[in-house]
Amino acid sequence: MNVITRAQWGARAPERASYQATWAQRTTFYVHYSAASKTQKVRAIQDYHMDTHGWNDIGYNWLVDSAGNIYEGQGWLSIGAHVANHNTAGIGVCFIGKDGDDTKLAREAIRWLYDEACRRAGRKLAIKGHRDSNATKCPGDKLYAWVRAGLPVDAPKPPTTGATYTVVRGDTLSGIAARYGTTVAKIAELNGIKNANLIHPGQKLKLPSTPSSHTVVRGDTLGGIAKRYGTTVDKLVKLNGIKNPNLIHPGQKLKLR
Repeated sequence: MNVITRAQWGARAPERASYQATWAQRTTFYVHYSAASKTQKVRAIQDYHMDTHGWNDIGYNWLVDSAGNIYEGQGWLSIGAHVANHNTAGIGVCFIGKDGDDTKLAREAIRWLYDEACRRAGRKLAIKGHRDSNATKCPGDKLYAWVRAGLPVDAPKPPTTGATYTVVRGDTLSGIAARYGTTVAKIAELNGIKNANLIHPGQKLKLPSTPSSHTVVRGDTLGGIAKRYGTTVDKLVKLNGIKNPNLIHPGQKLKLR
């Protein structure tokens, strides 16, 4: 996914430090829309929130445009201003556009953010539209129907030679390596990284060719792993001699092919 950092989209500095939630407090993933032109700039949304509403910063944690670009808003744990009375529990993701403007690429990016939020929380988060908690039409009828269906997307293709991953705040090289069934050493070598502890948001990392294995991390499910690598639960079960597909544990190494 192409993640555009605050510095890259020209964000203003917040008026003051934002309050921070913990992952234990995060329970819900909220989907919004901007209800404006799909060409609207993220900086314009931030200016409106700060200058018209008098808010500390842009209200959303993340934003997504119709091309599938992901923009860093307040990030994962800063408490935003997107759903009244639910901002500590809720992560707010805004699609930039009106009802019906959403695209396959935009939906894939929103789903990627949801999966990443669940991975970081170590559990599944509830999925809601803004209208589920406040009196509003947001996120529009078309996007809301998709939200109610559970954010379905086609299974992503597994990484191939030349695939890249964009670092987001909170990432570690070891976490990325585990997610893609490779090693810190391989990623470091491929990207000329001398200090494995120094990666930064927005950095694009080359990934090794399609991995042969995946190491389970907290929050993983066999279904989620199958989707990530473009395979099926049945194939993973047979490859790894798994008797109960609901029982996998962190640290468990699964064959992918």
